[in-house]
Amino acid sequence: MNALCSPNFMALLTSAIFLAIGFAIRLGDRSDLANLLWAAGTVPALLILIRSMRRGFSWGKLGINALALFSIVGALAARQFLIAIVMGIMLASARTLESYAQRRARKERSTILPCAPKFAYRIEQGQLVRISIHAIRPGDRLAVRSGEVIPVDGTIASATALLDASALTGEAALVERHAGDRILRGTINAGTPFEYLAGATSAESTYY
Repeated sequence: MNALCSPNFMALLTSAIFLAIGFAIRLGDRSDLANLLWAAGTVPALLILIRSMRRGFSWGKLGINALALFSIVGALAARQFLIAIVMGIMLASARTLESYAQRRARKERSTILPCAPKFAYRIEQGQLVRISIHAIRPGDRLAVRSGEVIPVDGTIASATALLDASALTGEAALVERHAGDRILRGTINAGTPFEYLAGATSAESTYY
């Protein structure tokens, strides 16, 4: 789905329009009408929350959705219409960015899949041995060279590692991890070569 046609973005756009029109009307000394528009502008955010809460019921979770819903409804009940629509816009903005990051991550995963590693380098008696990723077993000590994709989930054995996890998280920033930190399959080594301990087989690992 195009990001500009997503429900979250449409909710954000609708609420922002209602907010702007309400300000314009309020400048004309029609605060009653402005308040009505601001109250109406919270409806898209309320619909998003209600839909999320329905899913939460089926999963046995409500979490922050219930808190956000009660906050907006409480602001409306207190006749704090401007606060209510601003909270609605903040919610819709957060959901829009989250949806964008998820779509980007899915797109990058589909791009990197053809480049998924078929082999890995296991360290045996100080030597690098090229093996199929299907031969990796938990506890194997593996070496990852610069630019290579992590073949299975595991924990870092070297002091540090500079990683690009954008294909998994949608975040473009590089992250530094240290010995003992967990890393996931599909992450790219963006720094110097490092070693890590396999924590799962290929079939049990994240991503593919």
